[in-house]
Amino acid sequence: MKQEILLPEGERRASVIQRLSLTLRQLAPGKLWKITIEQYSPKRSEQQNRYLFGPVYDTLLEHLPGEFTKAELHEFLLEQCFGYEEYWIGDQKKTRPLKRSSKLNRLEFAEYIDFVQRYATRFGIFIPDAEPDWYLREKAA
Repeated sequence: MKQEILLPEGERRASVIQRLSLTLRQLAPGKLWKITIEQYSPKRSEQQNRYLFGPVYDTLLEHLPGEFTKAELHEFLLEQCFGYEEYWIGDQKKTRPLKRSSKLNRLEFAEYIDFVQRYATRFGIFIPDAEPDWYLREKAA
């Protein structure tokens, strides 16, 4: 059994804590349980994802030499940003990024887009922000 509970702000918080306490008391006493508490951080927004896979990657693919698919470019840039691990399939050495963009929260995703924008400048490619203050709004969310 795995369950995630968001502890809200404000008036509803007390009732959620009360239900959580009841749930904990009802766990089977003969079993070992793991309870993790972490601050909630929303995953990347759909707007961020559309911006990355639309204007950002389209601009890069338009200006970079060679033939790349968006998926190949995405994998490459994730590896450049977060590092990679090597693995073998048969006798072929492959790589995969240490982090996936789908697992990033909004701030981490905004920082990844910022990395891609900076990386593009190495090739003289300018990728403007989606909106002038989008980074600040995503950072605050």
